Amino acid sequence: MSDKGKKSDTMLDKIRNTIWVRARLKKLPVVRDWIFKRNINSIKSNYPAELKNSEVFRRERELLALTSLKAVQRTEGKNVLFINNSIPRCGIHQYGVNVAEILMKSKKFNFMYAECDFFNEIERQVLLLKPDIIIVNIVTLEEFAQMLSGLRRFRDAILIALHHEPAFISNVIKIMDIFDAHLIADPTMRKENPYSLIGLPRLIPSYDTNKNLSSESSEVVIGSFGFAGRHKGFEKLIRVVQEEFDAAVIRINMPANDYGGGGKSRYAINYAKELSAIVKKKNIRLEISTEFLTHEGILEFLSANTLNAFLYDDLGYRGVSSVIDYALAVRRPICITKSAMFRHIYDTEPSICLEETTLQEVIKNGIKPLEKFYEIWSEDAFLSRFEQILEEVLEKKTVRI
Repeated sequence: MSDKGKKSDTMLDKIRNTIWVRARLKKLPVVRDWIFKRNINSIKSNYPAELKNSEVFRRERELLALTSLKAVQRTEGKNVLFINNSIPRCGIHQYGVNVAEILMKSKKFNFMYAECDFFNEIERQVLLLKPDIIIVNIVTLEEFAQMLSGLRRFRDAILIALHHEPAFISNVIKIMDIFDAHLIADPTMRKENPYSLIGLPRLIPSYDTNKNLSSESSEVVIGSFGFAGRHKGFEKLIRVVQEEFDAAVIRINMPANDYGGGGKSRYAINYAKELSAIVKKKNIRLEISTEFLTHEGILEFLSANTLNAFLYDDLGYRGVSSVIDYALAVRRPICITKSAMFRHIYDTEPSICLEETTLQEVIKNGIKPLEKFYEIWSEDAFLSRFEQILEEVLEKKTVRI
């Protein structure tokens, strides 16, 4: 074969390879969405019926029932559909439930609630409820890209995204124009920002603080909670407590989250054993639970502690952590590290940051450093601000990005 013939074959192979690679790349989003759908369906199928009927899901059931009623008995206000994901052991899902409960109290808008993981579920709810405004509580835009792109069909409705992770938004800018407005659960967000994100106040759940009176104890009880993970600083908490106290109780609630599959449950249990091995002092007692508590259960857990501490590692510019919302609700002293996830409560006087104080000092100072947050992030303040934002978006009716 001549050199010319060999060169021709090589060029043909290159063309074939290019076509093959491009075909494979086109299939990647389909494969990604199939894997995501399989994972979500697997999570859903692993929840036994008795758990779905338990107190853990009670608030979701009540919201869905109230929505069914509102679908028939509409108020005079605009109809607003709040779409949440359906996976309960997820911080963003729980935040969505907390928000929806407050929004449903609105007298200006007719808020309704739905749990959807795929576009066909959203489409079904939109056809049934006929909303004027659709709000989607976003886990990550990248995972939901195909689902969200289907929302383009509903151009008669105003579309609003509720974000949580500012660091992820730049990766999915190509589908941001689907929405007419972008909210983010971050009160530190500057008004002028690259993506025209509208910062929301935090939302402190209501809690009867009179219950605290019955939980007073002579023991020092240091508590913390969050989905099991090494960046949560549970090891650090155990070591700091042993450095500062000769006798104390450390209480940690760290359930598995749903997005890791069944292995996460085993991880939480094994991690609890590792944490137990860190305790060296005789009169330091460690109590760890891996149970996923109800909304009321986690508030009662936090209210029984002398101090609630969240000593997270700094993972960079991540979303604001919801654990502080719960900790503020029970009006107990709070200690944090200077993780970016706590940037919304850095500025207190005196400081509650472990880098600048001690657990003992934070206990001594009580809740005085936190008092300014109780009013600005109350349920009434949150609802009022949310309604104001919707009124502004309705007035402008323009794409914000």
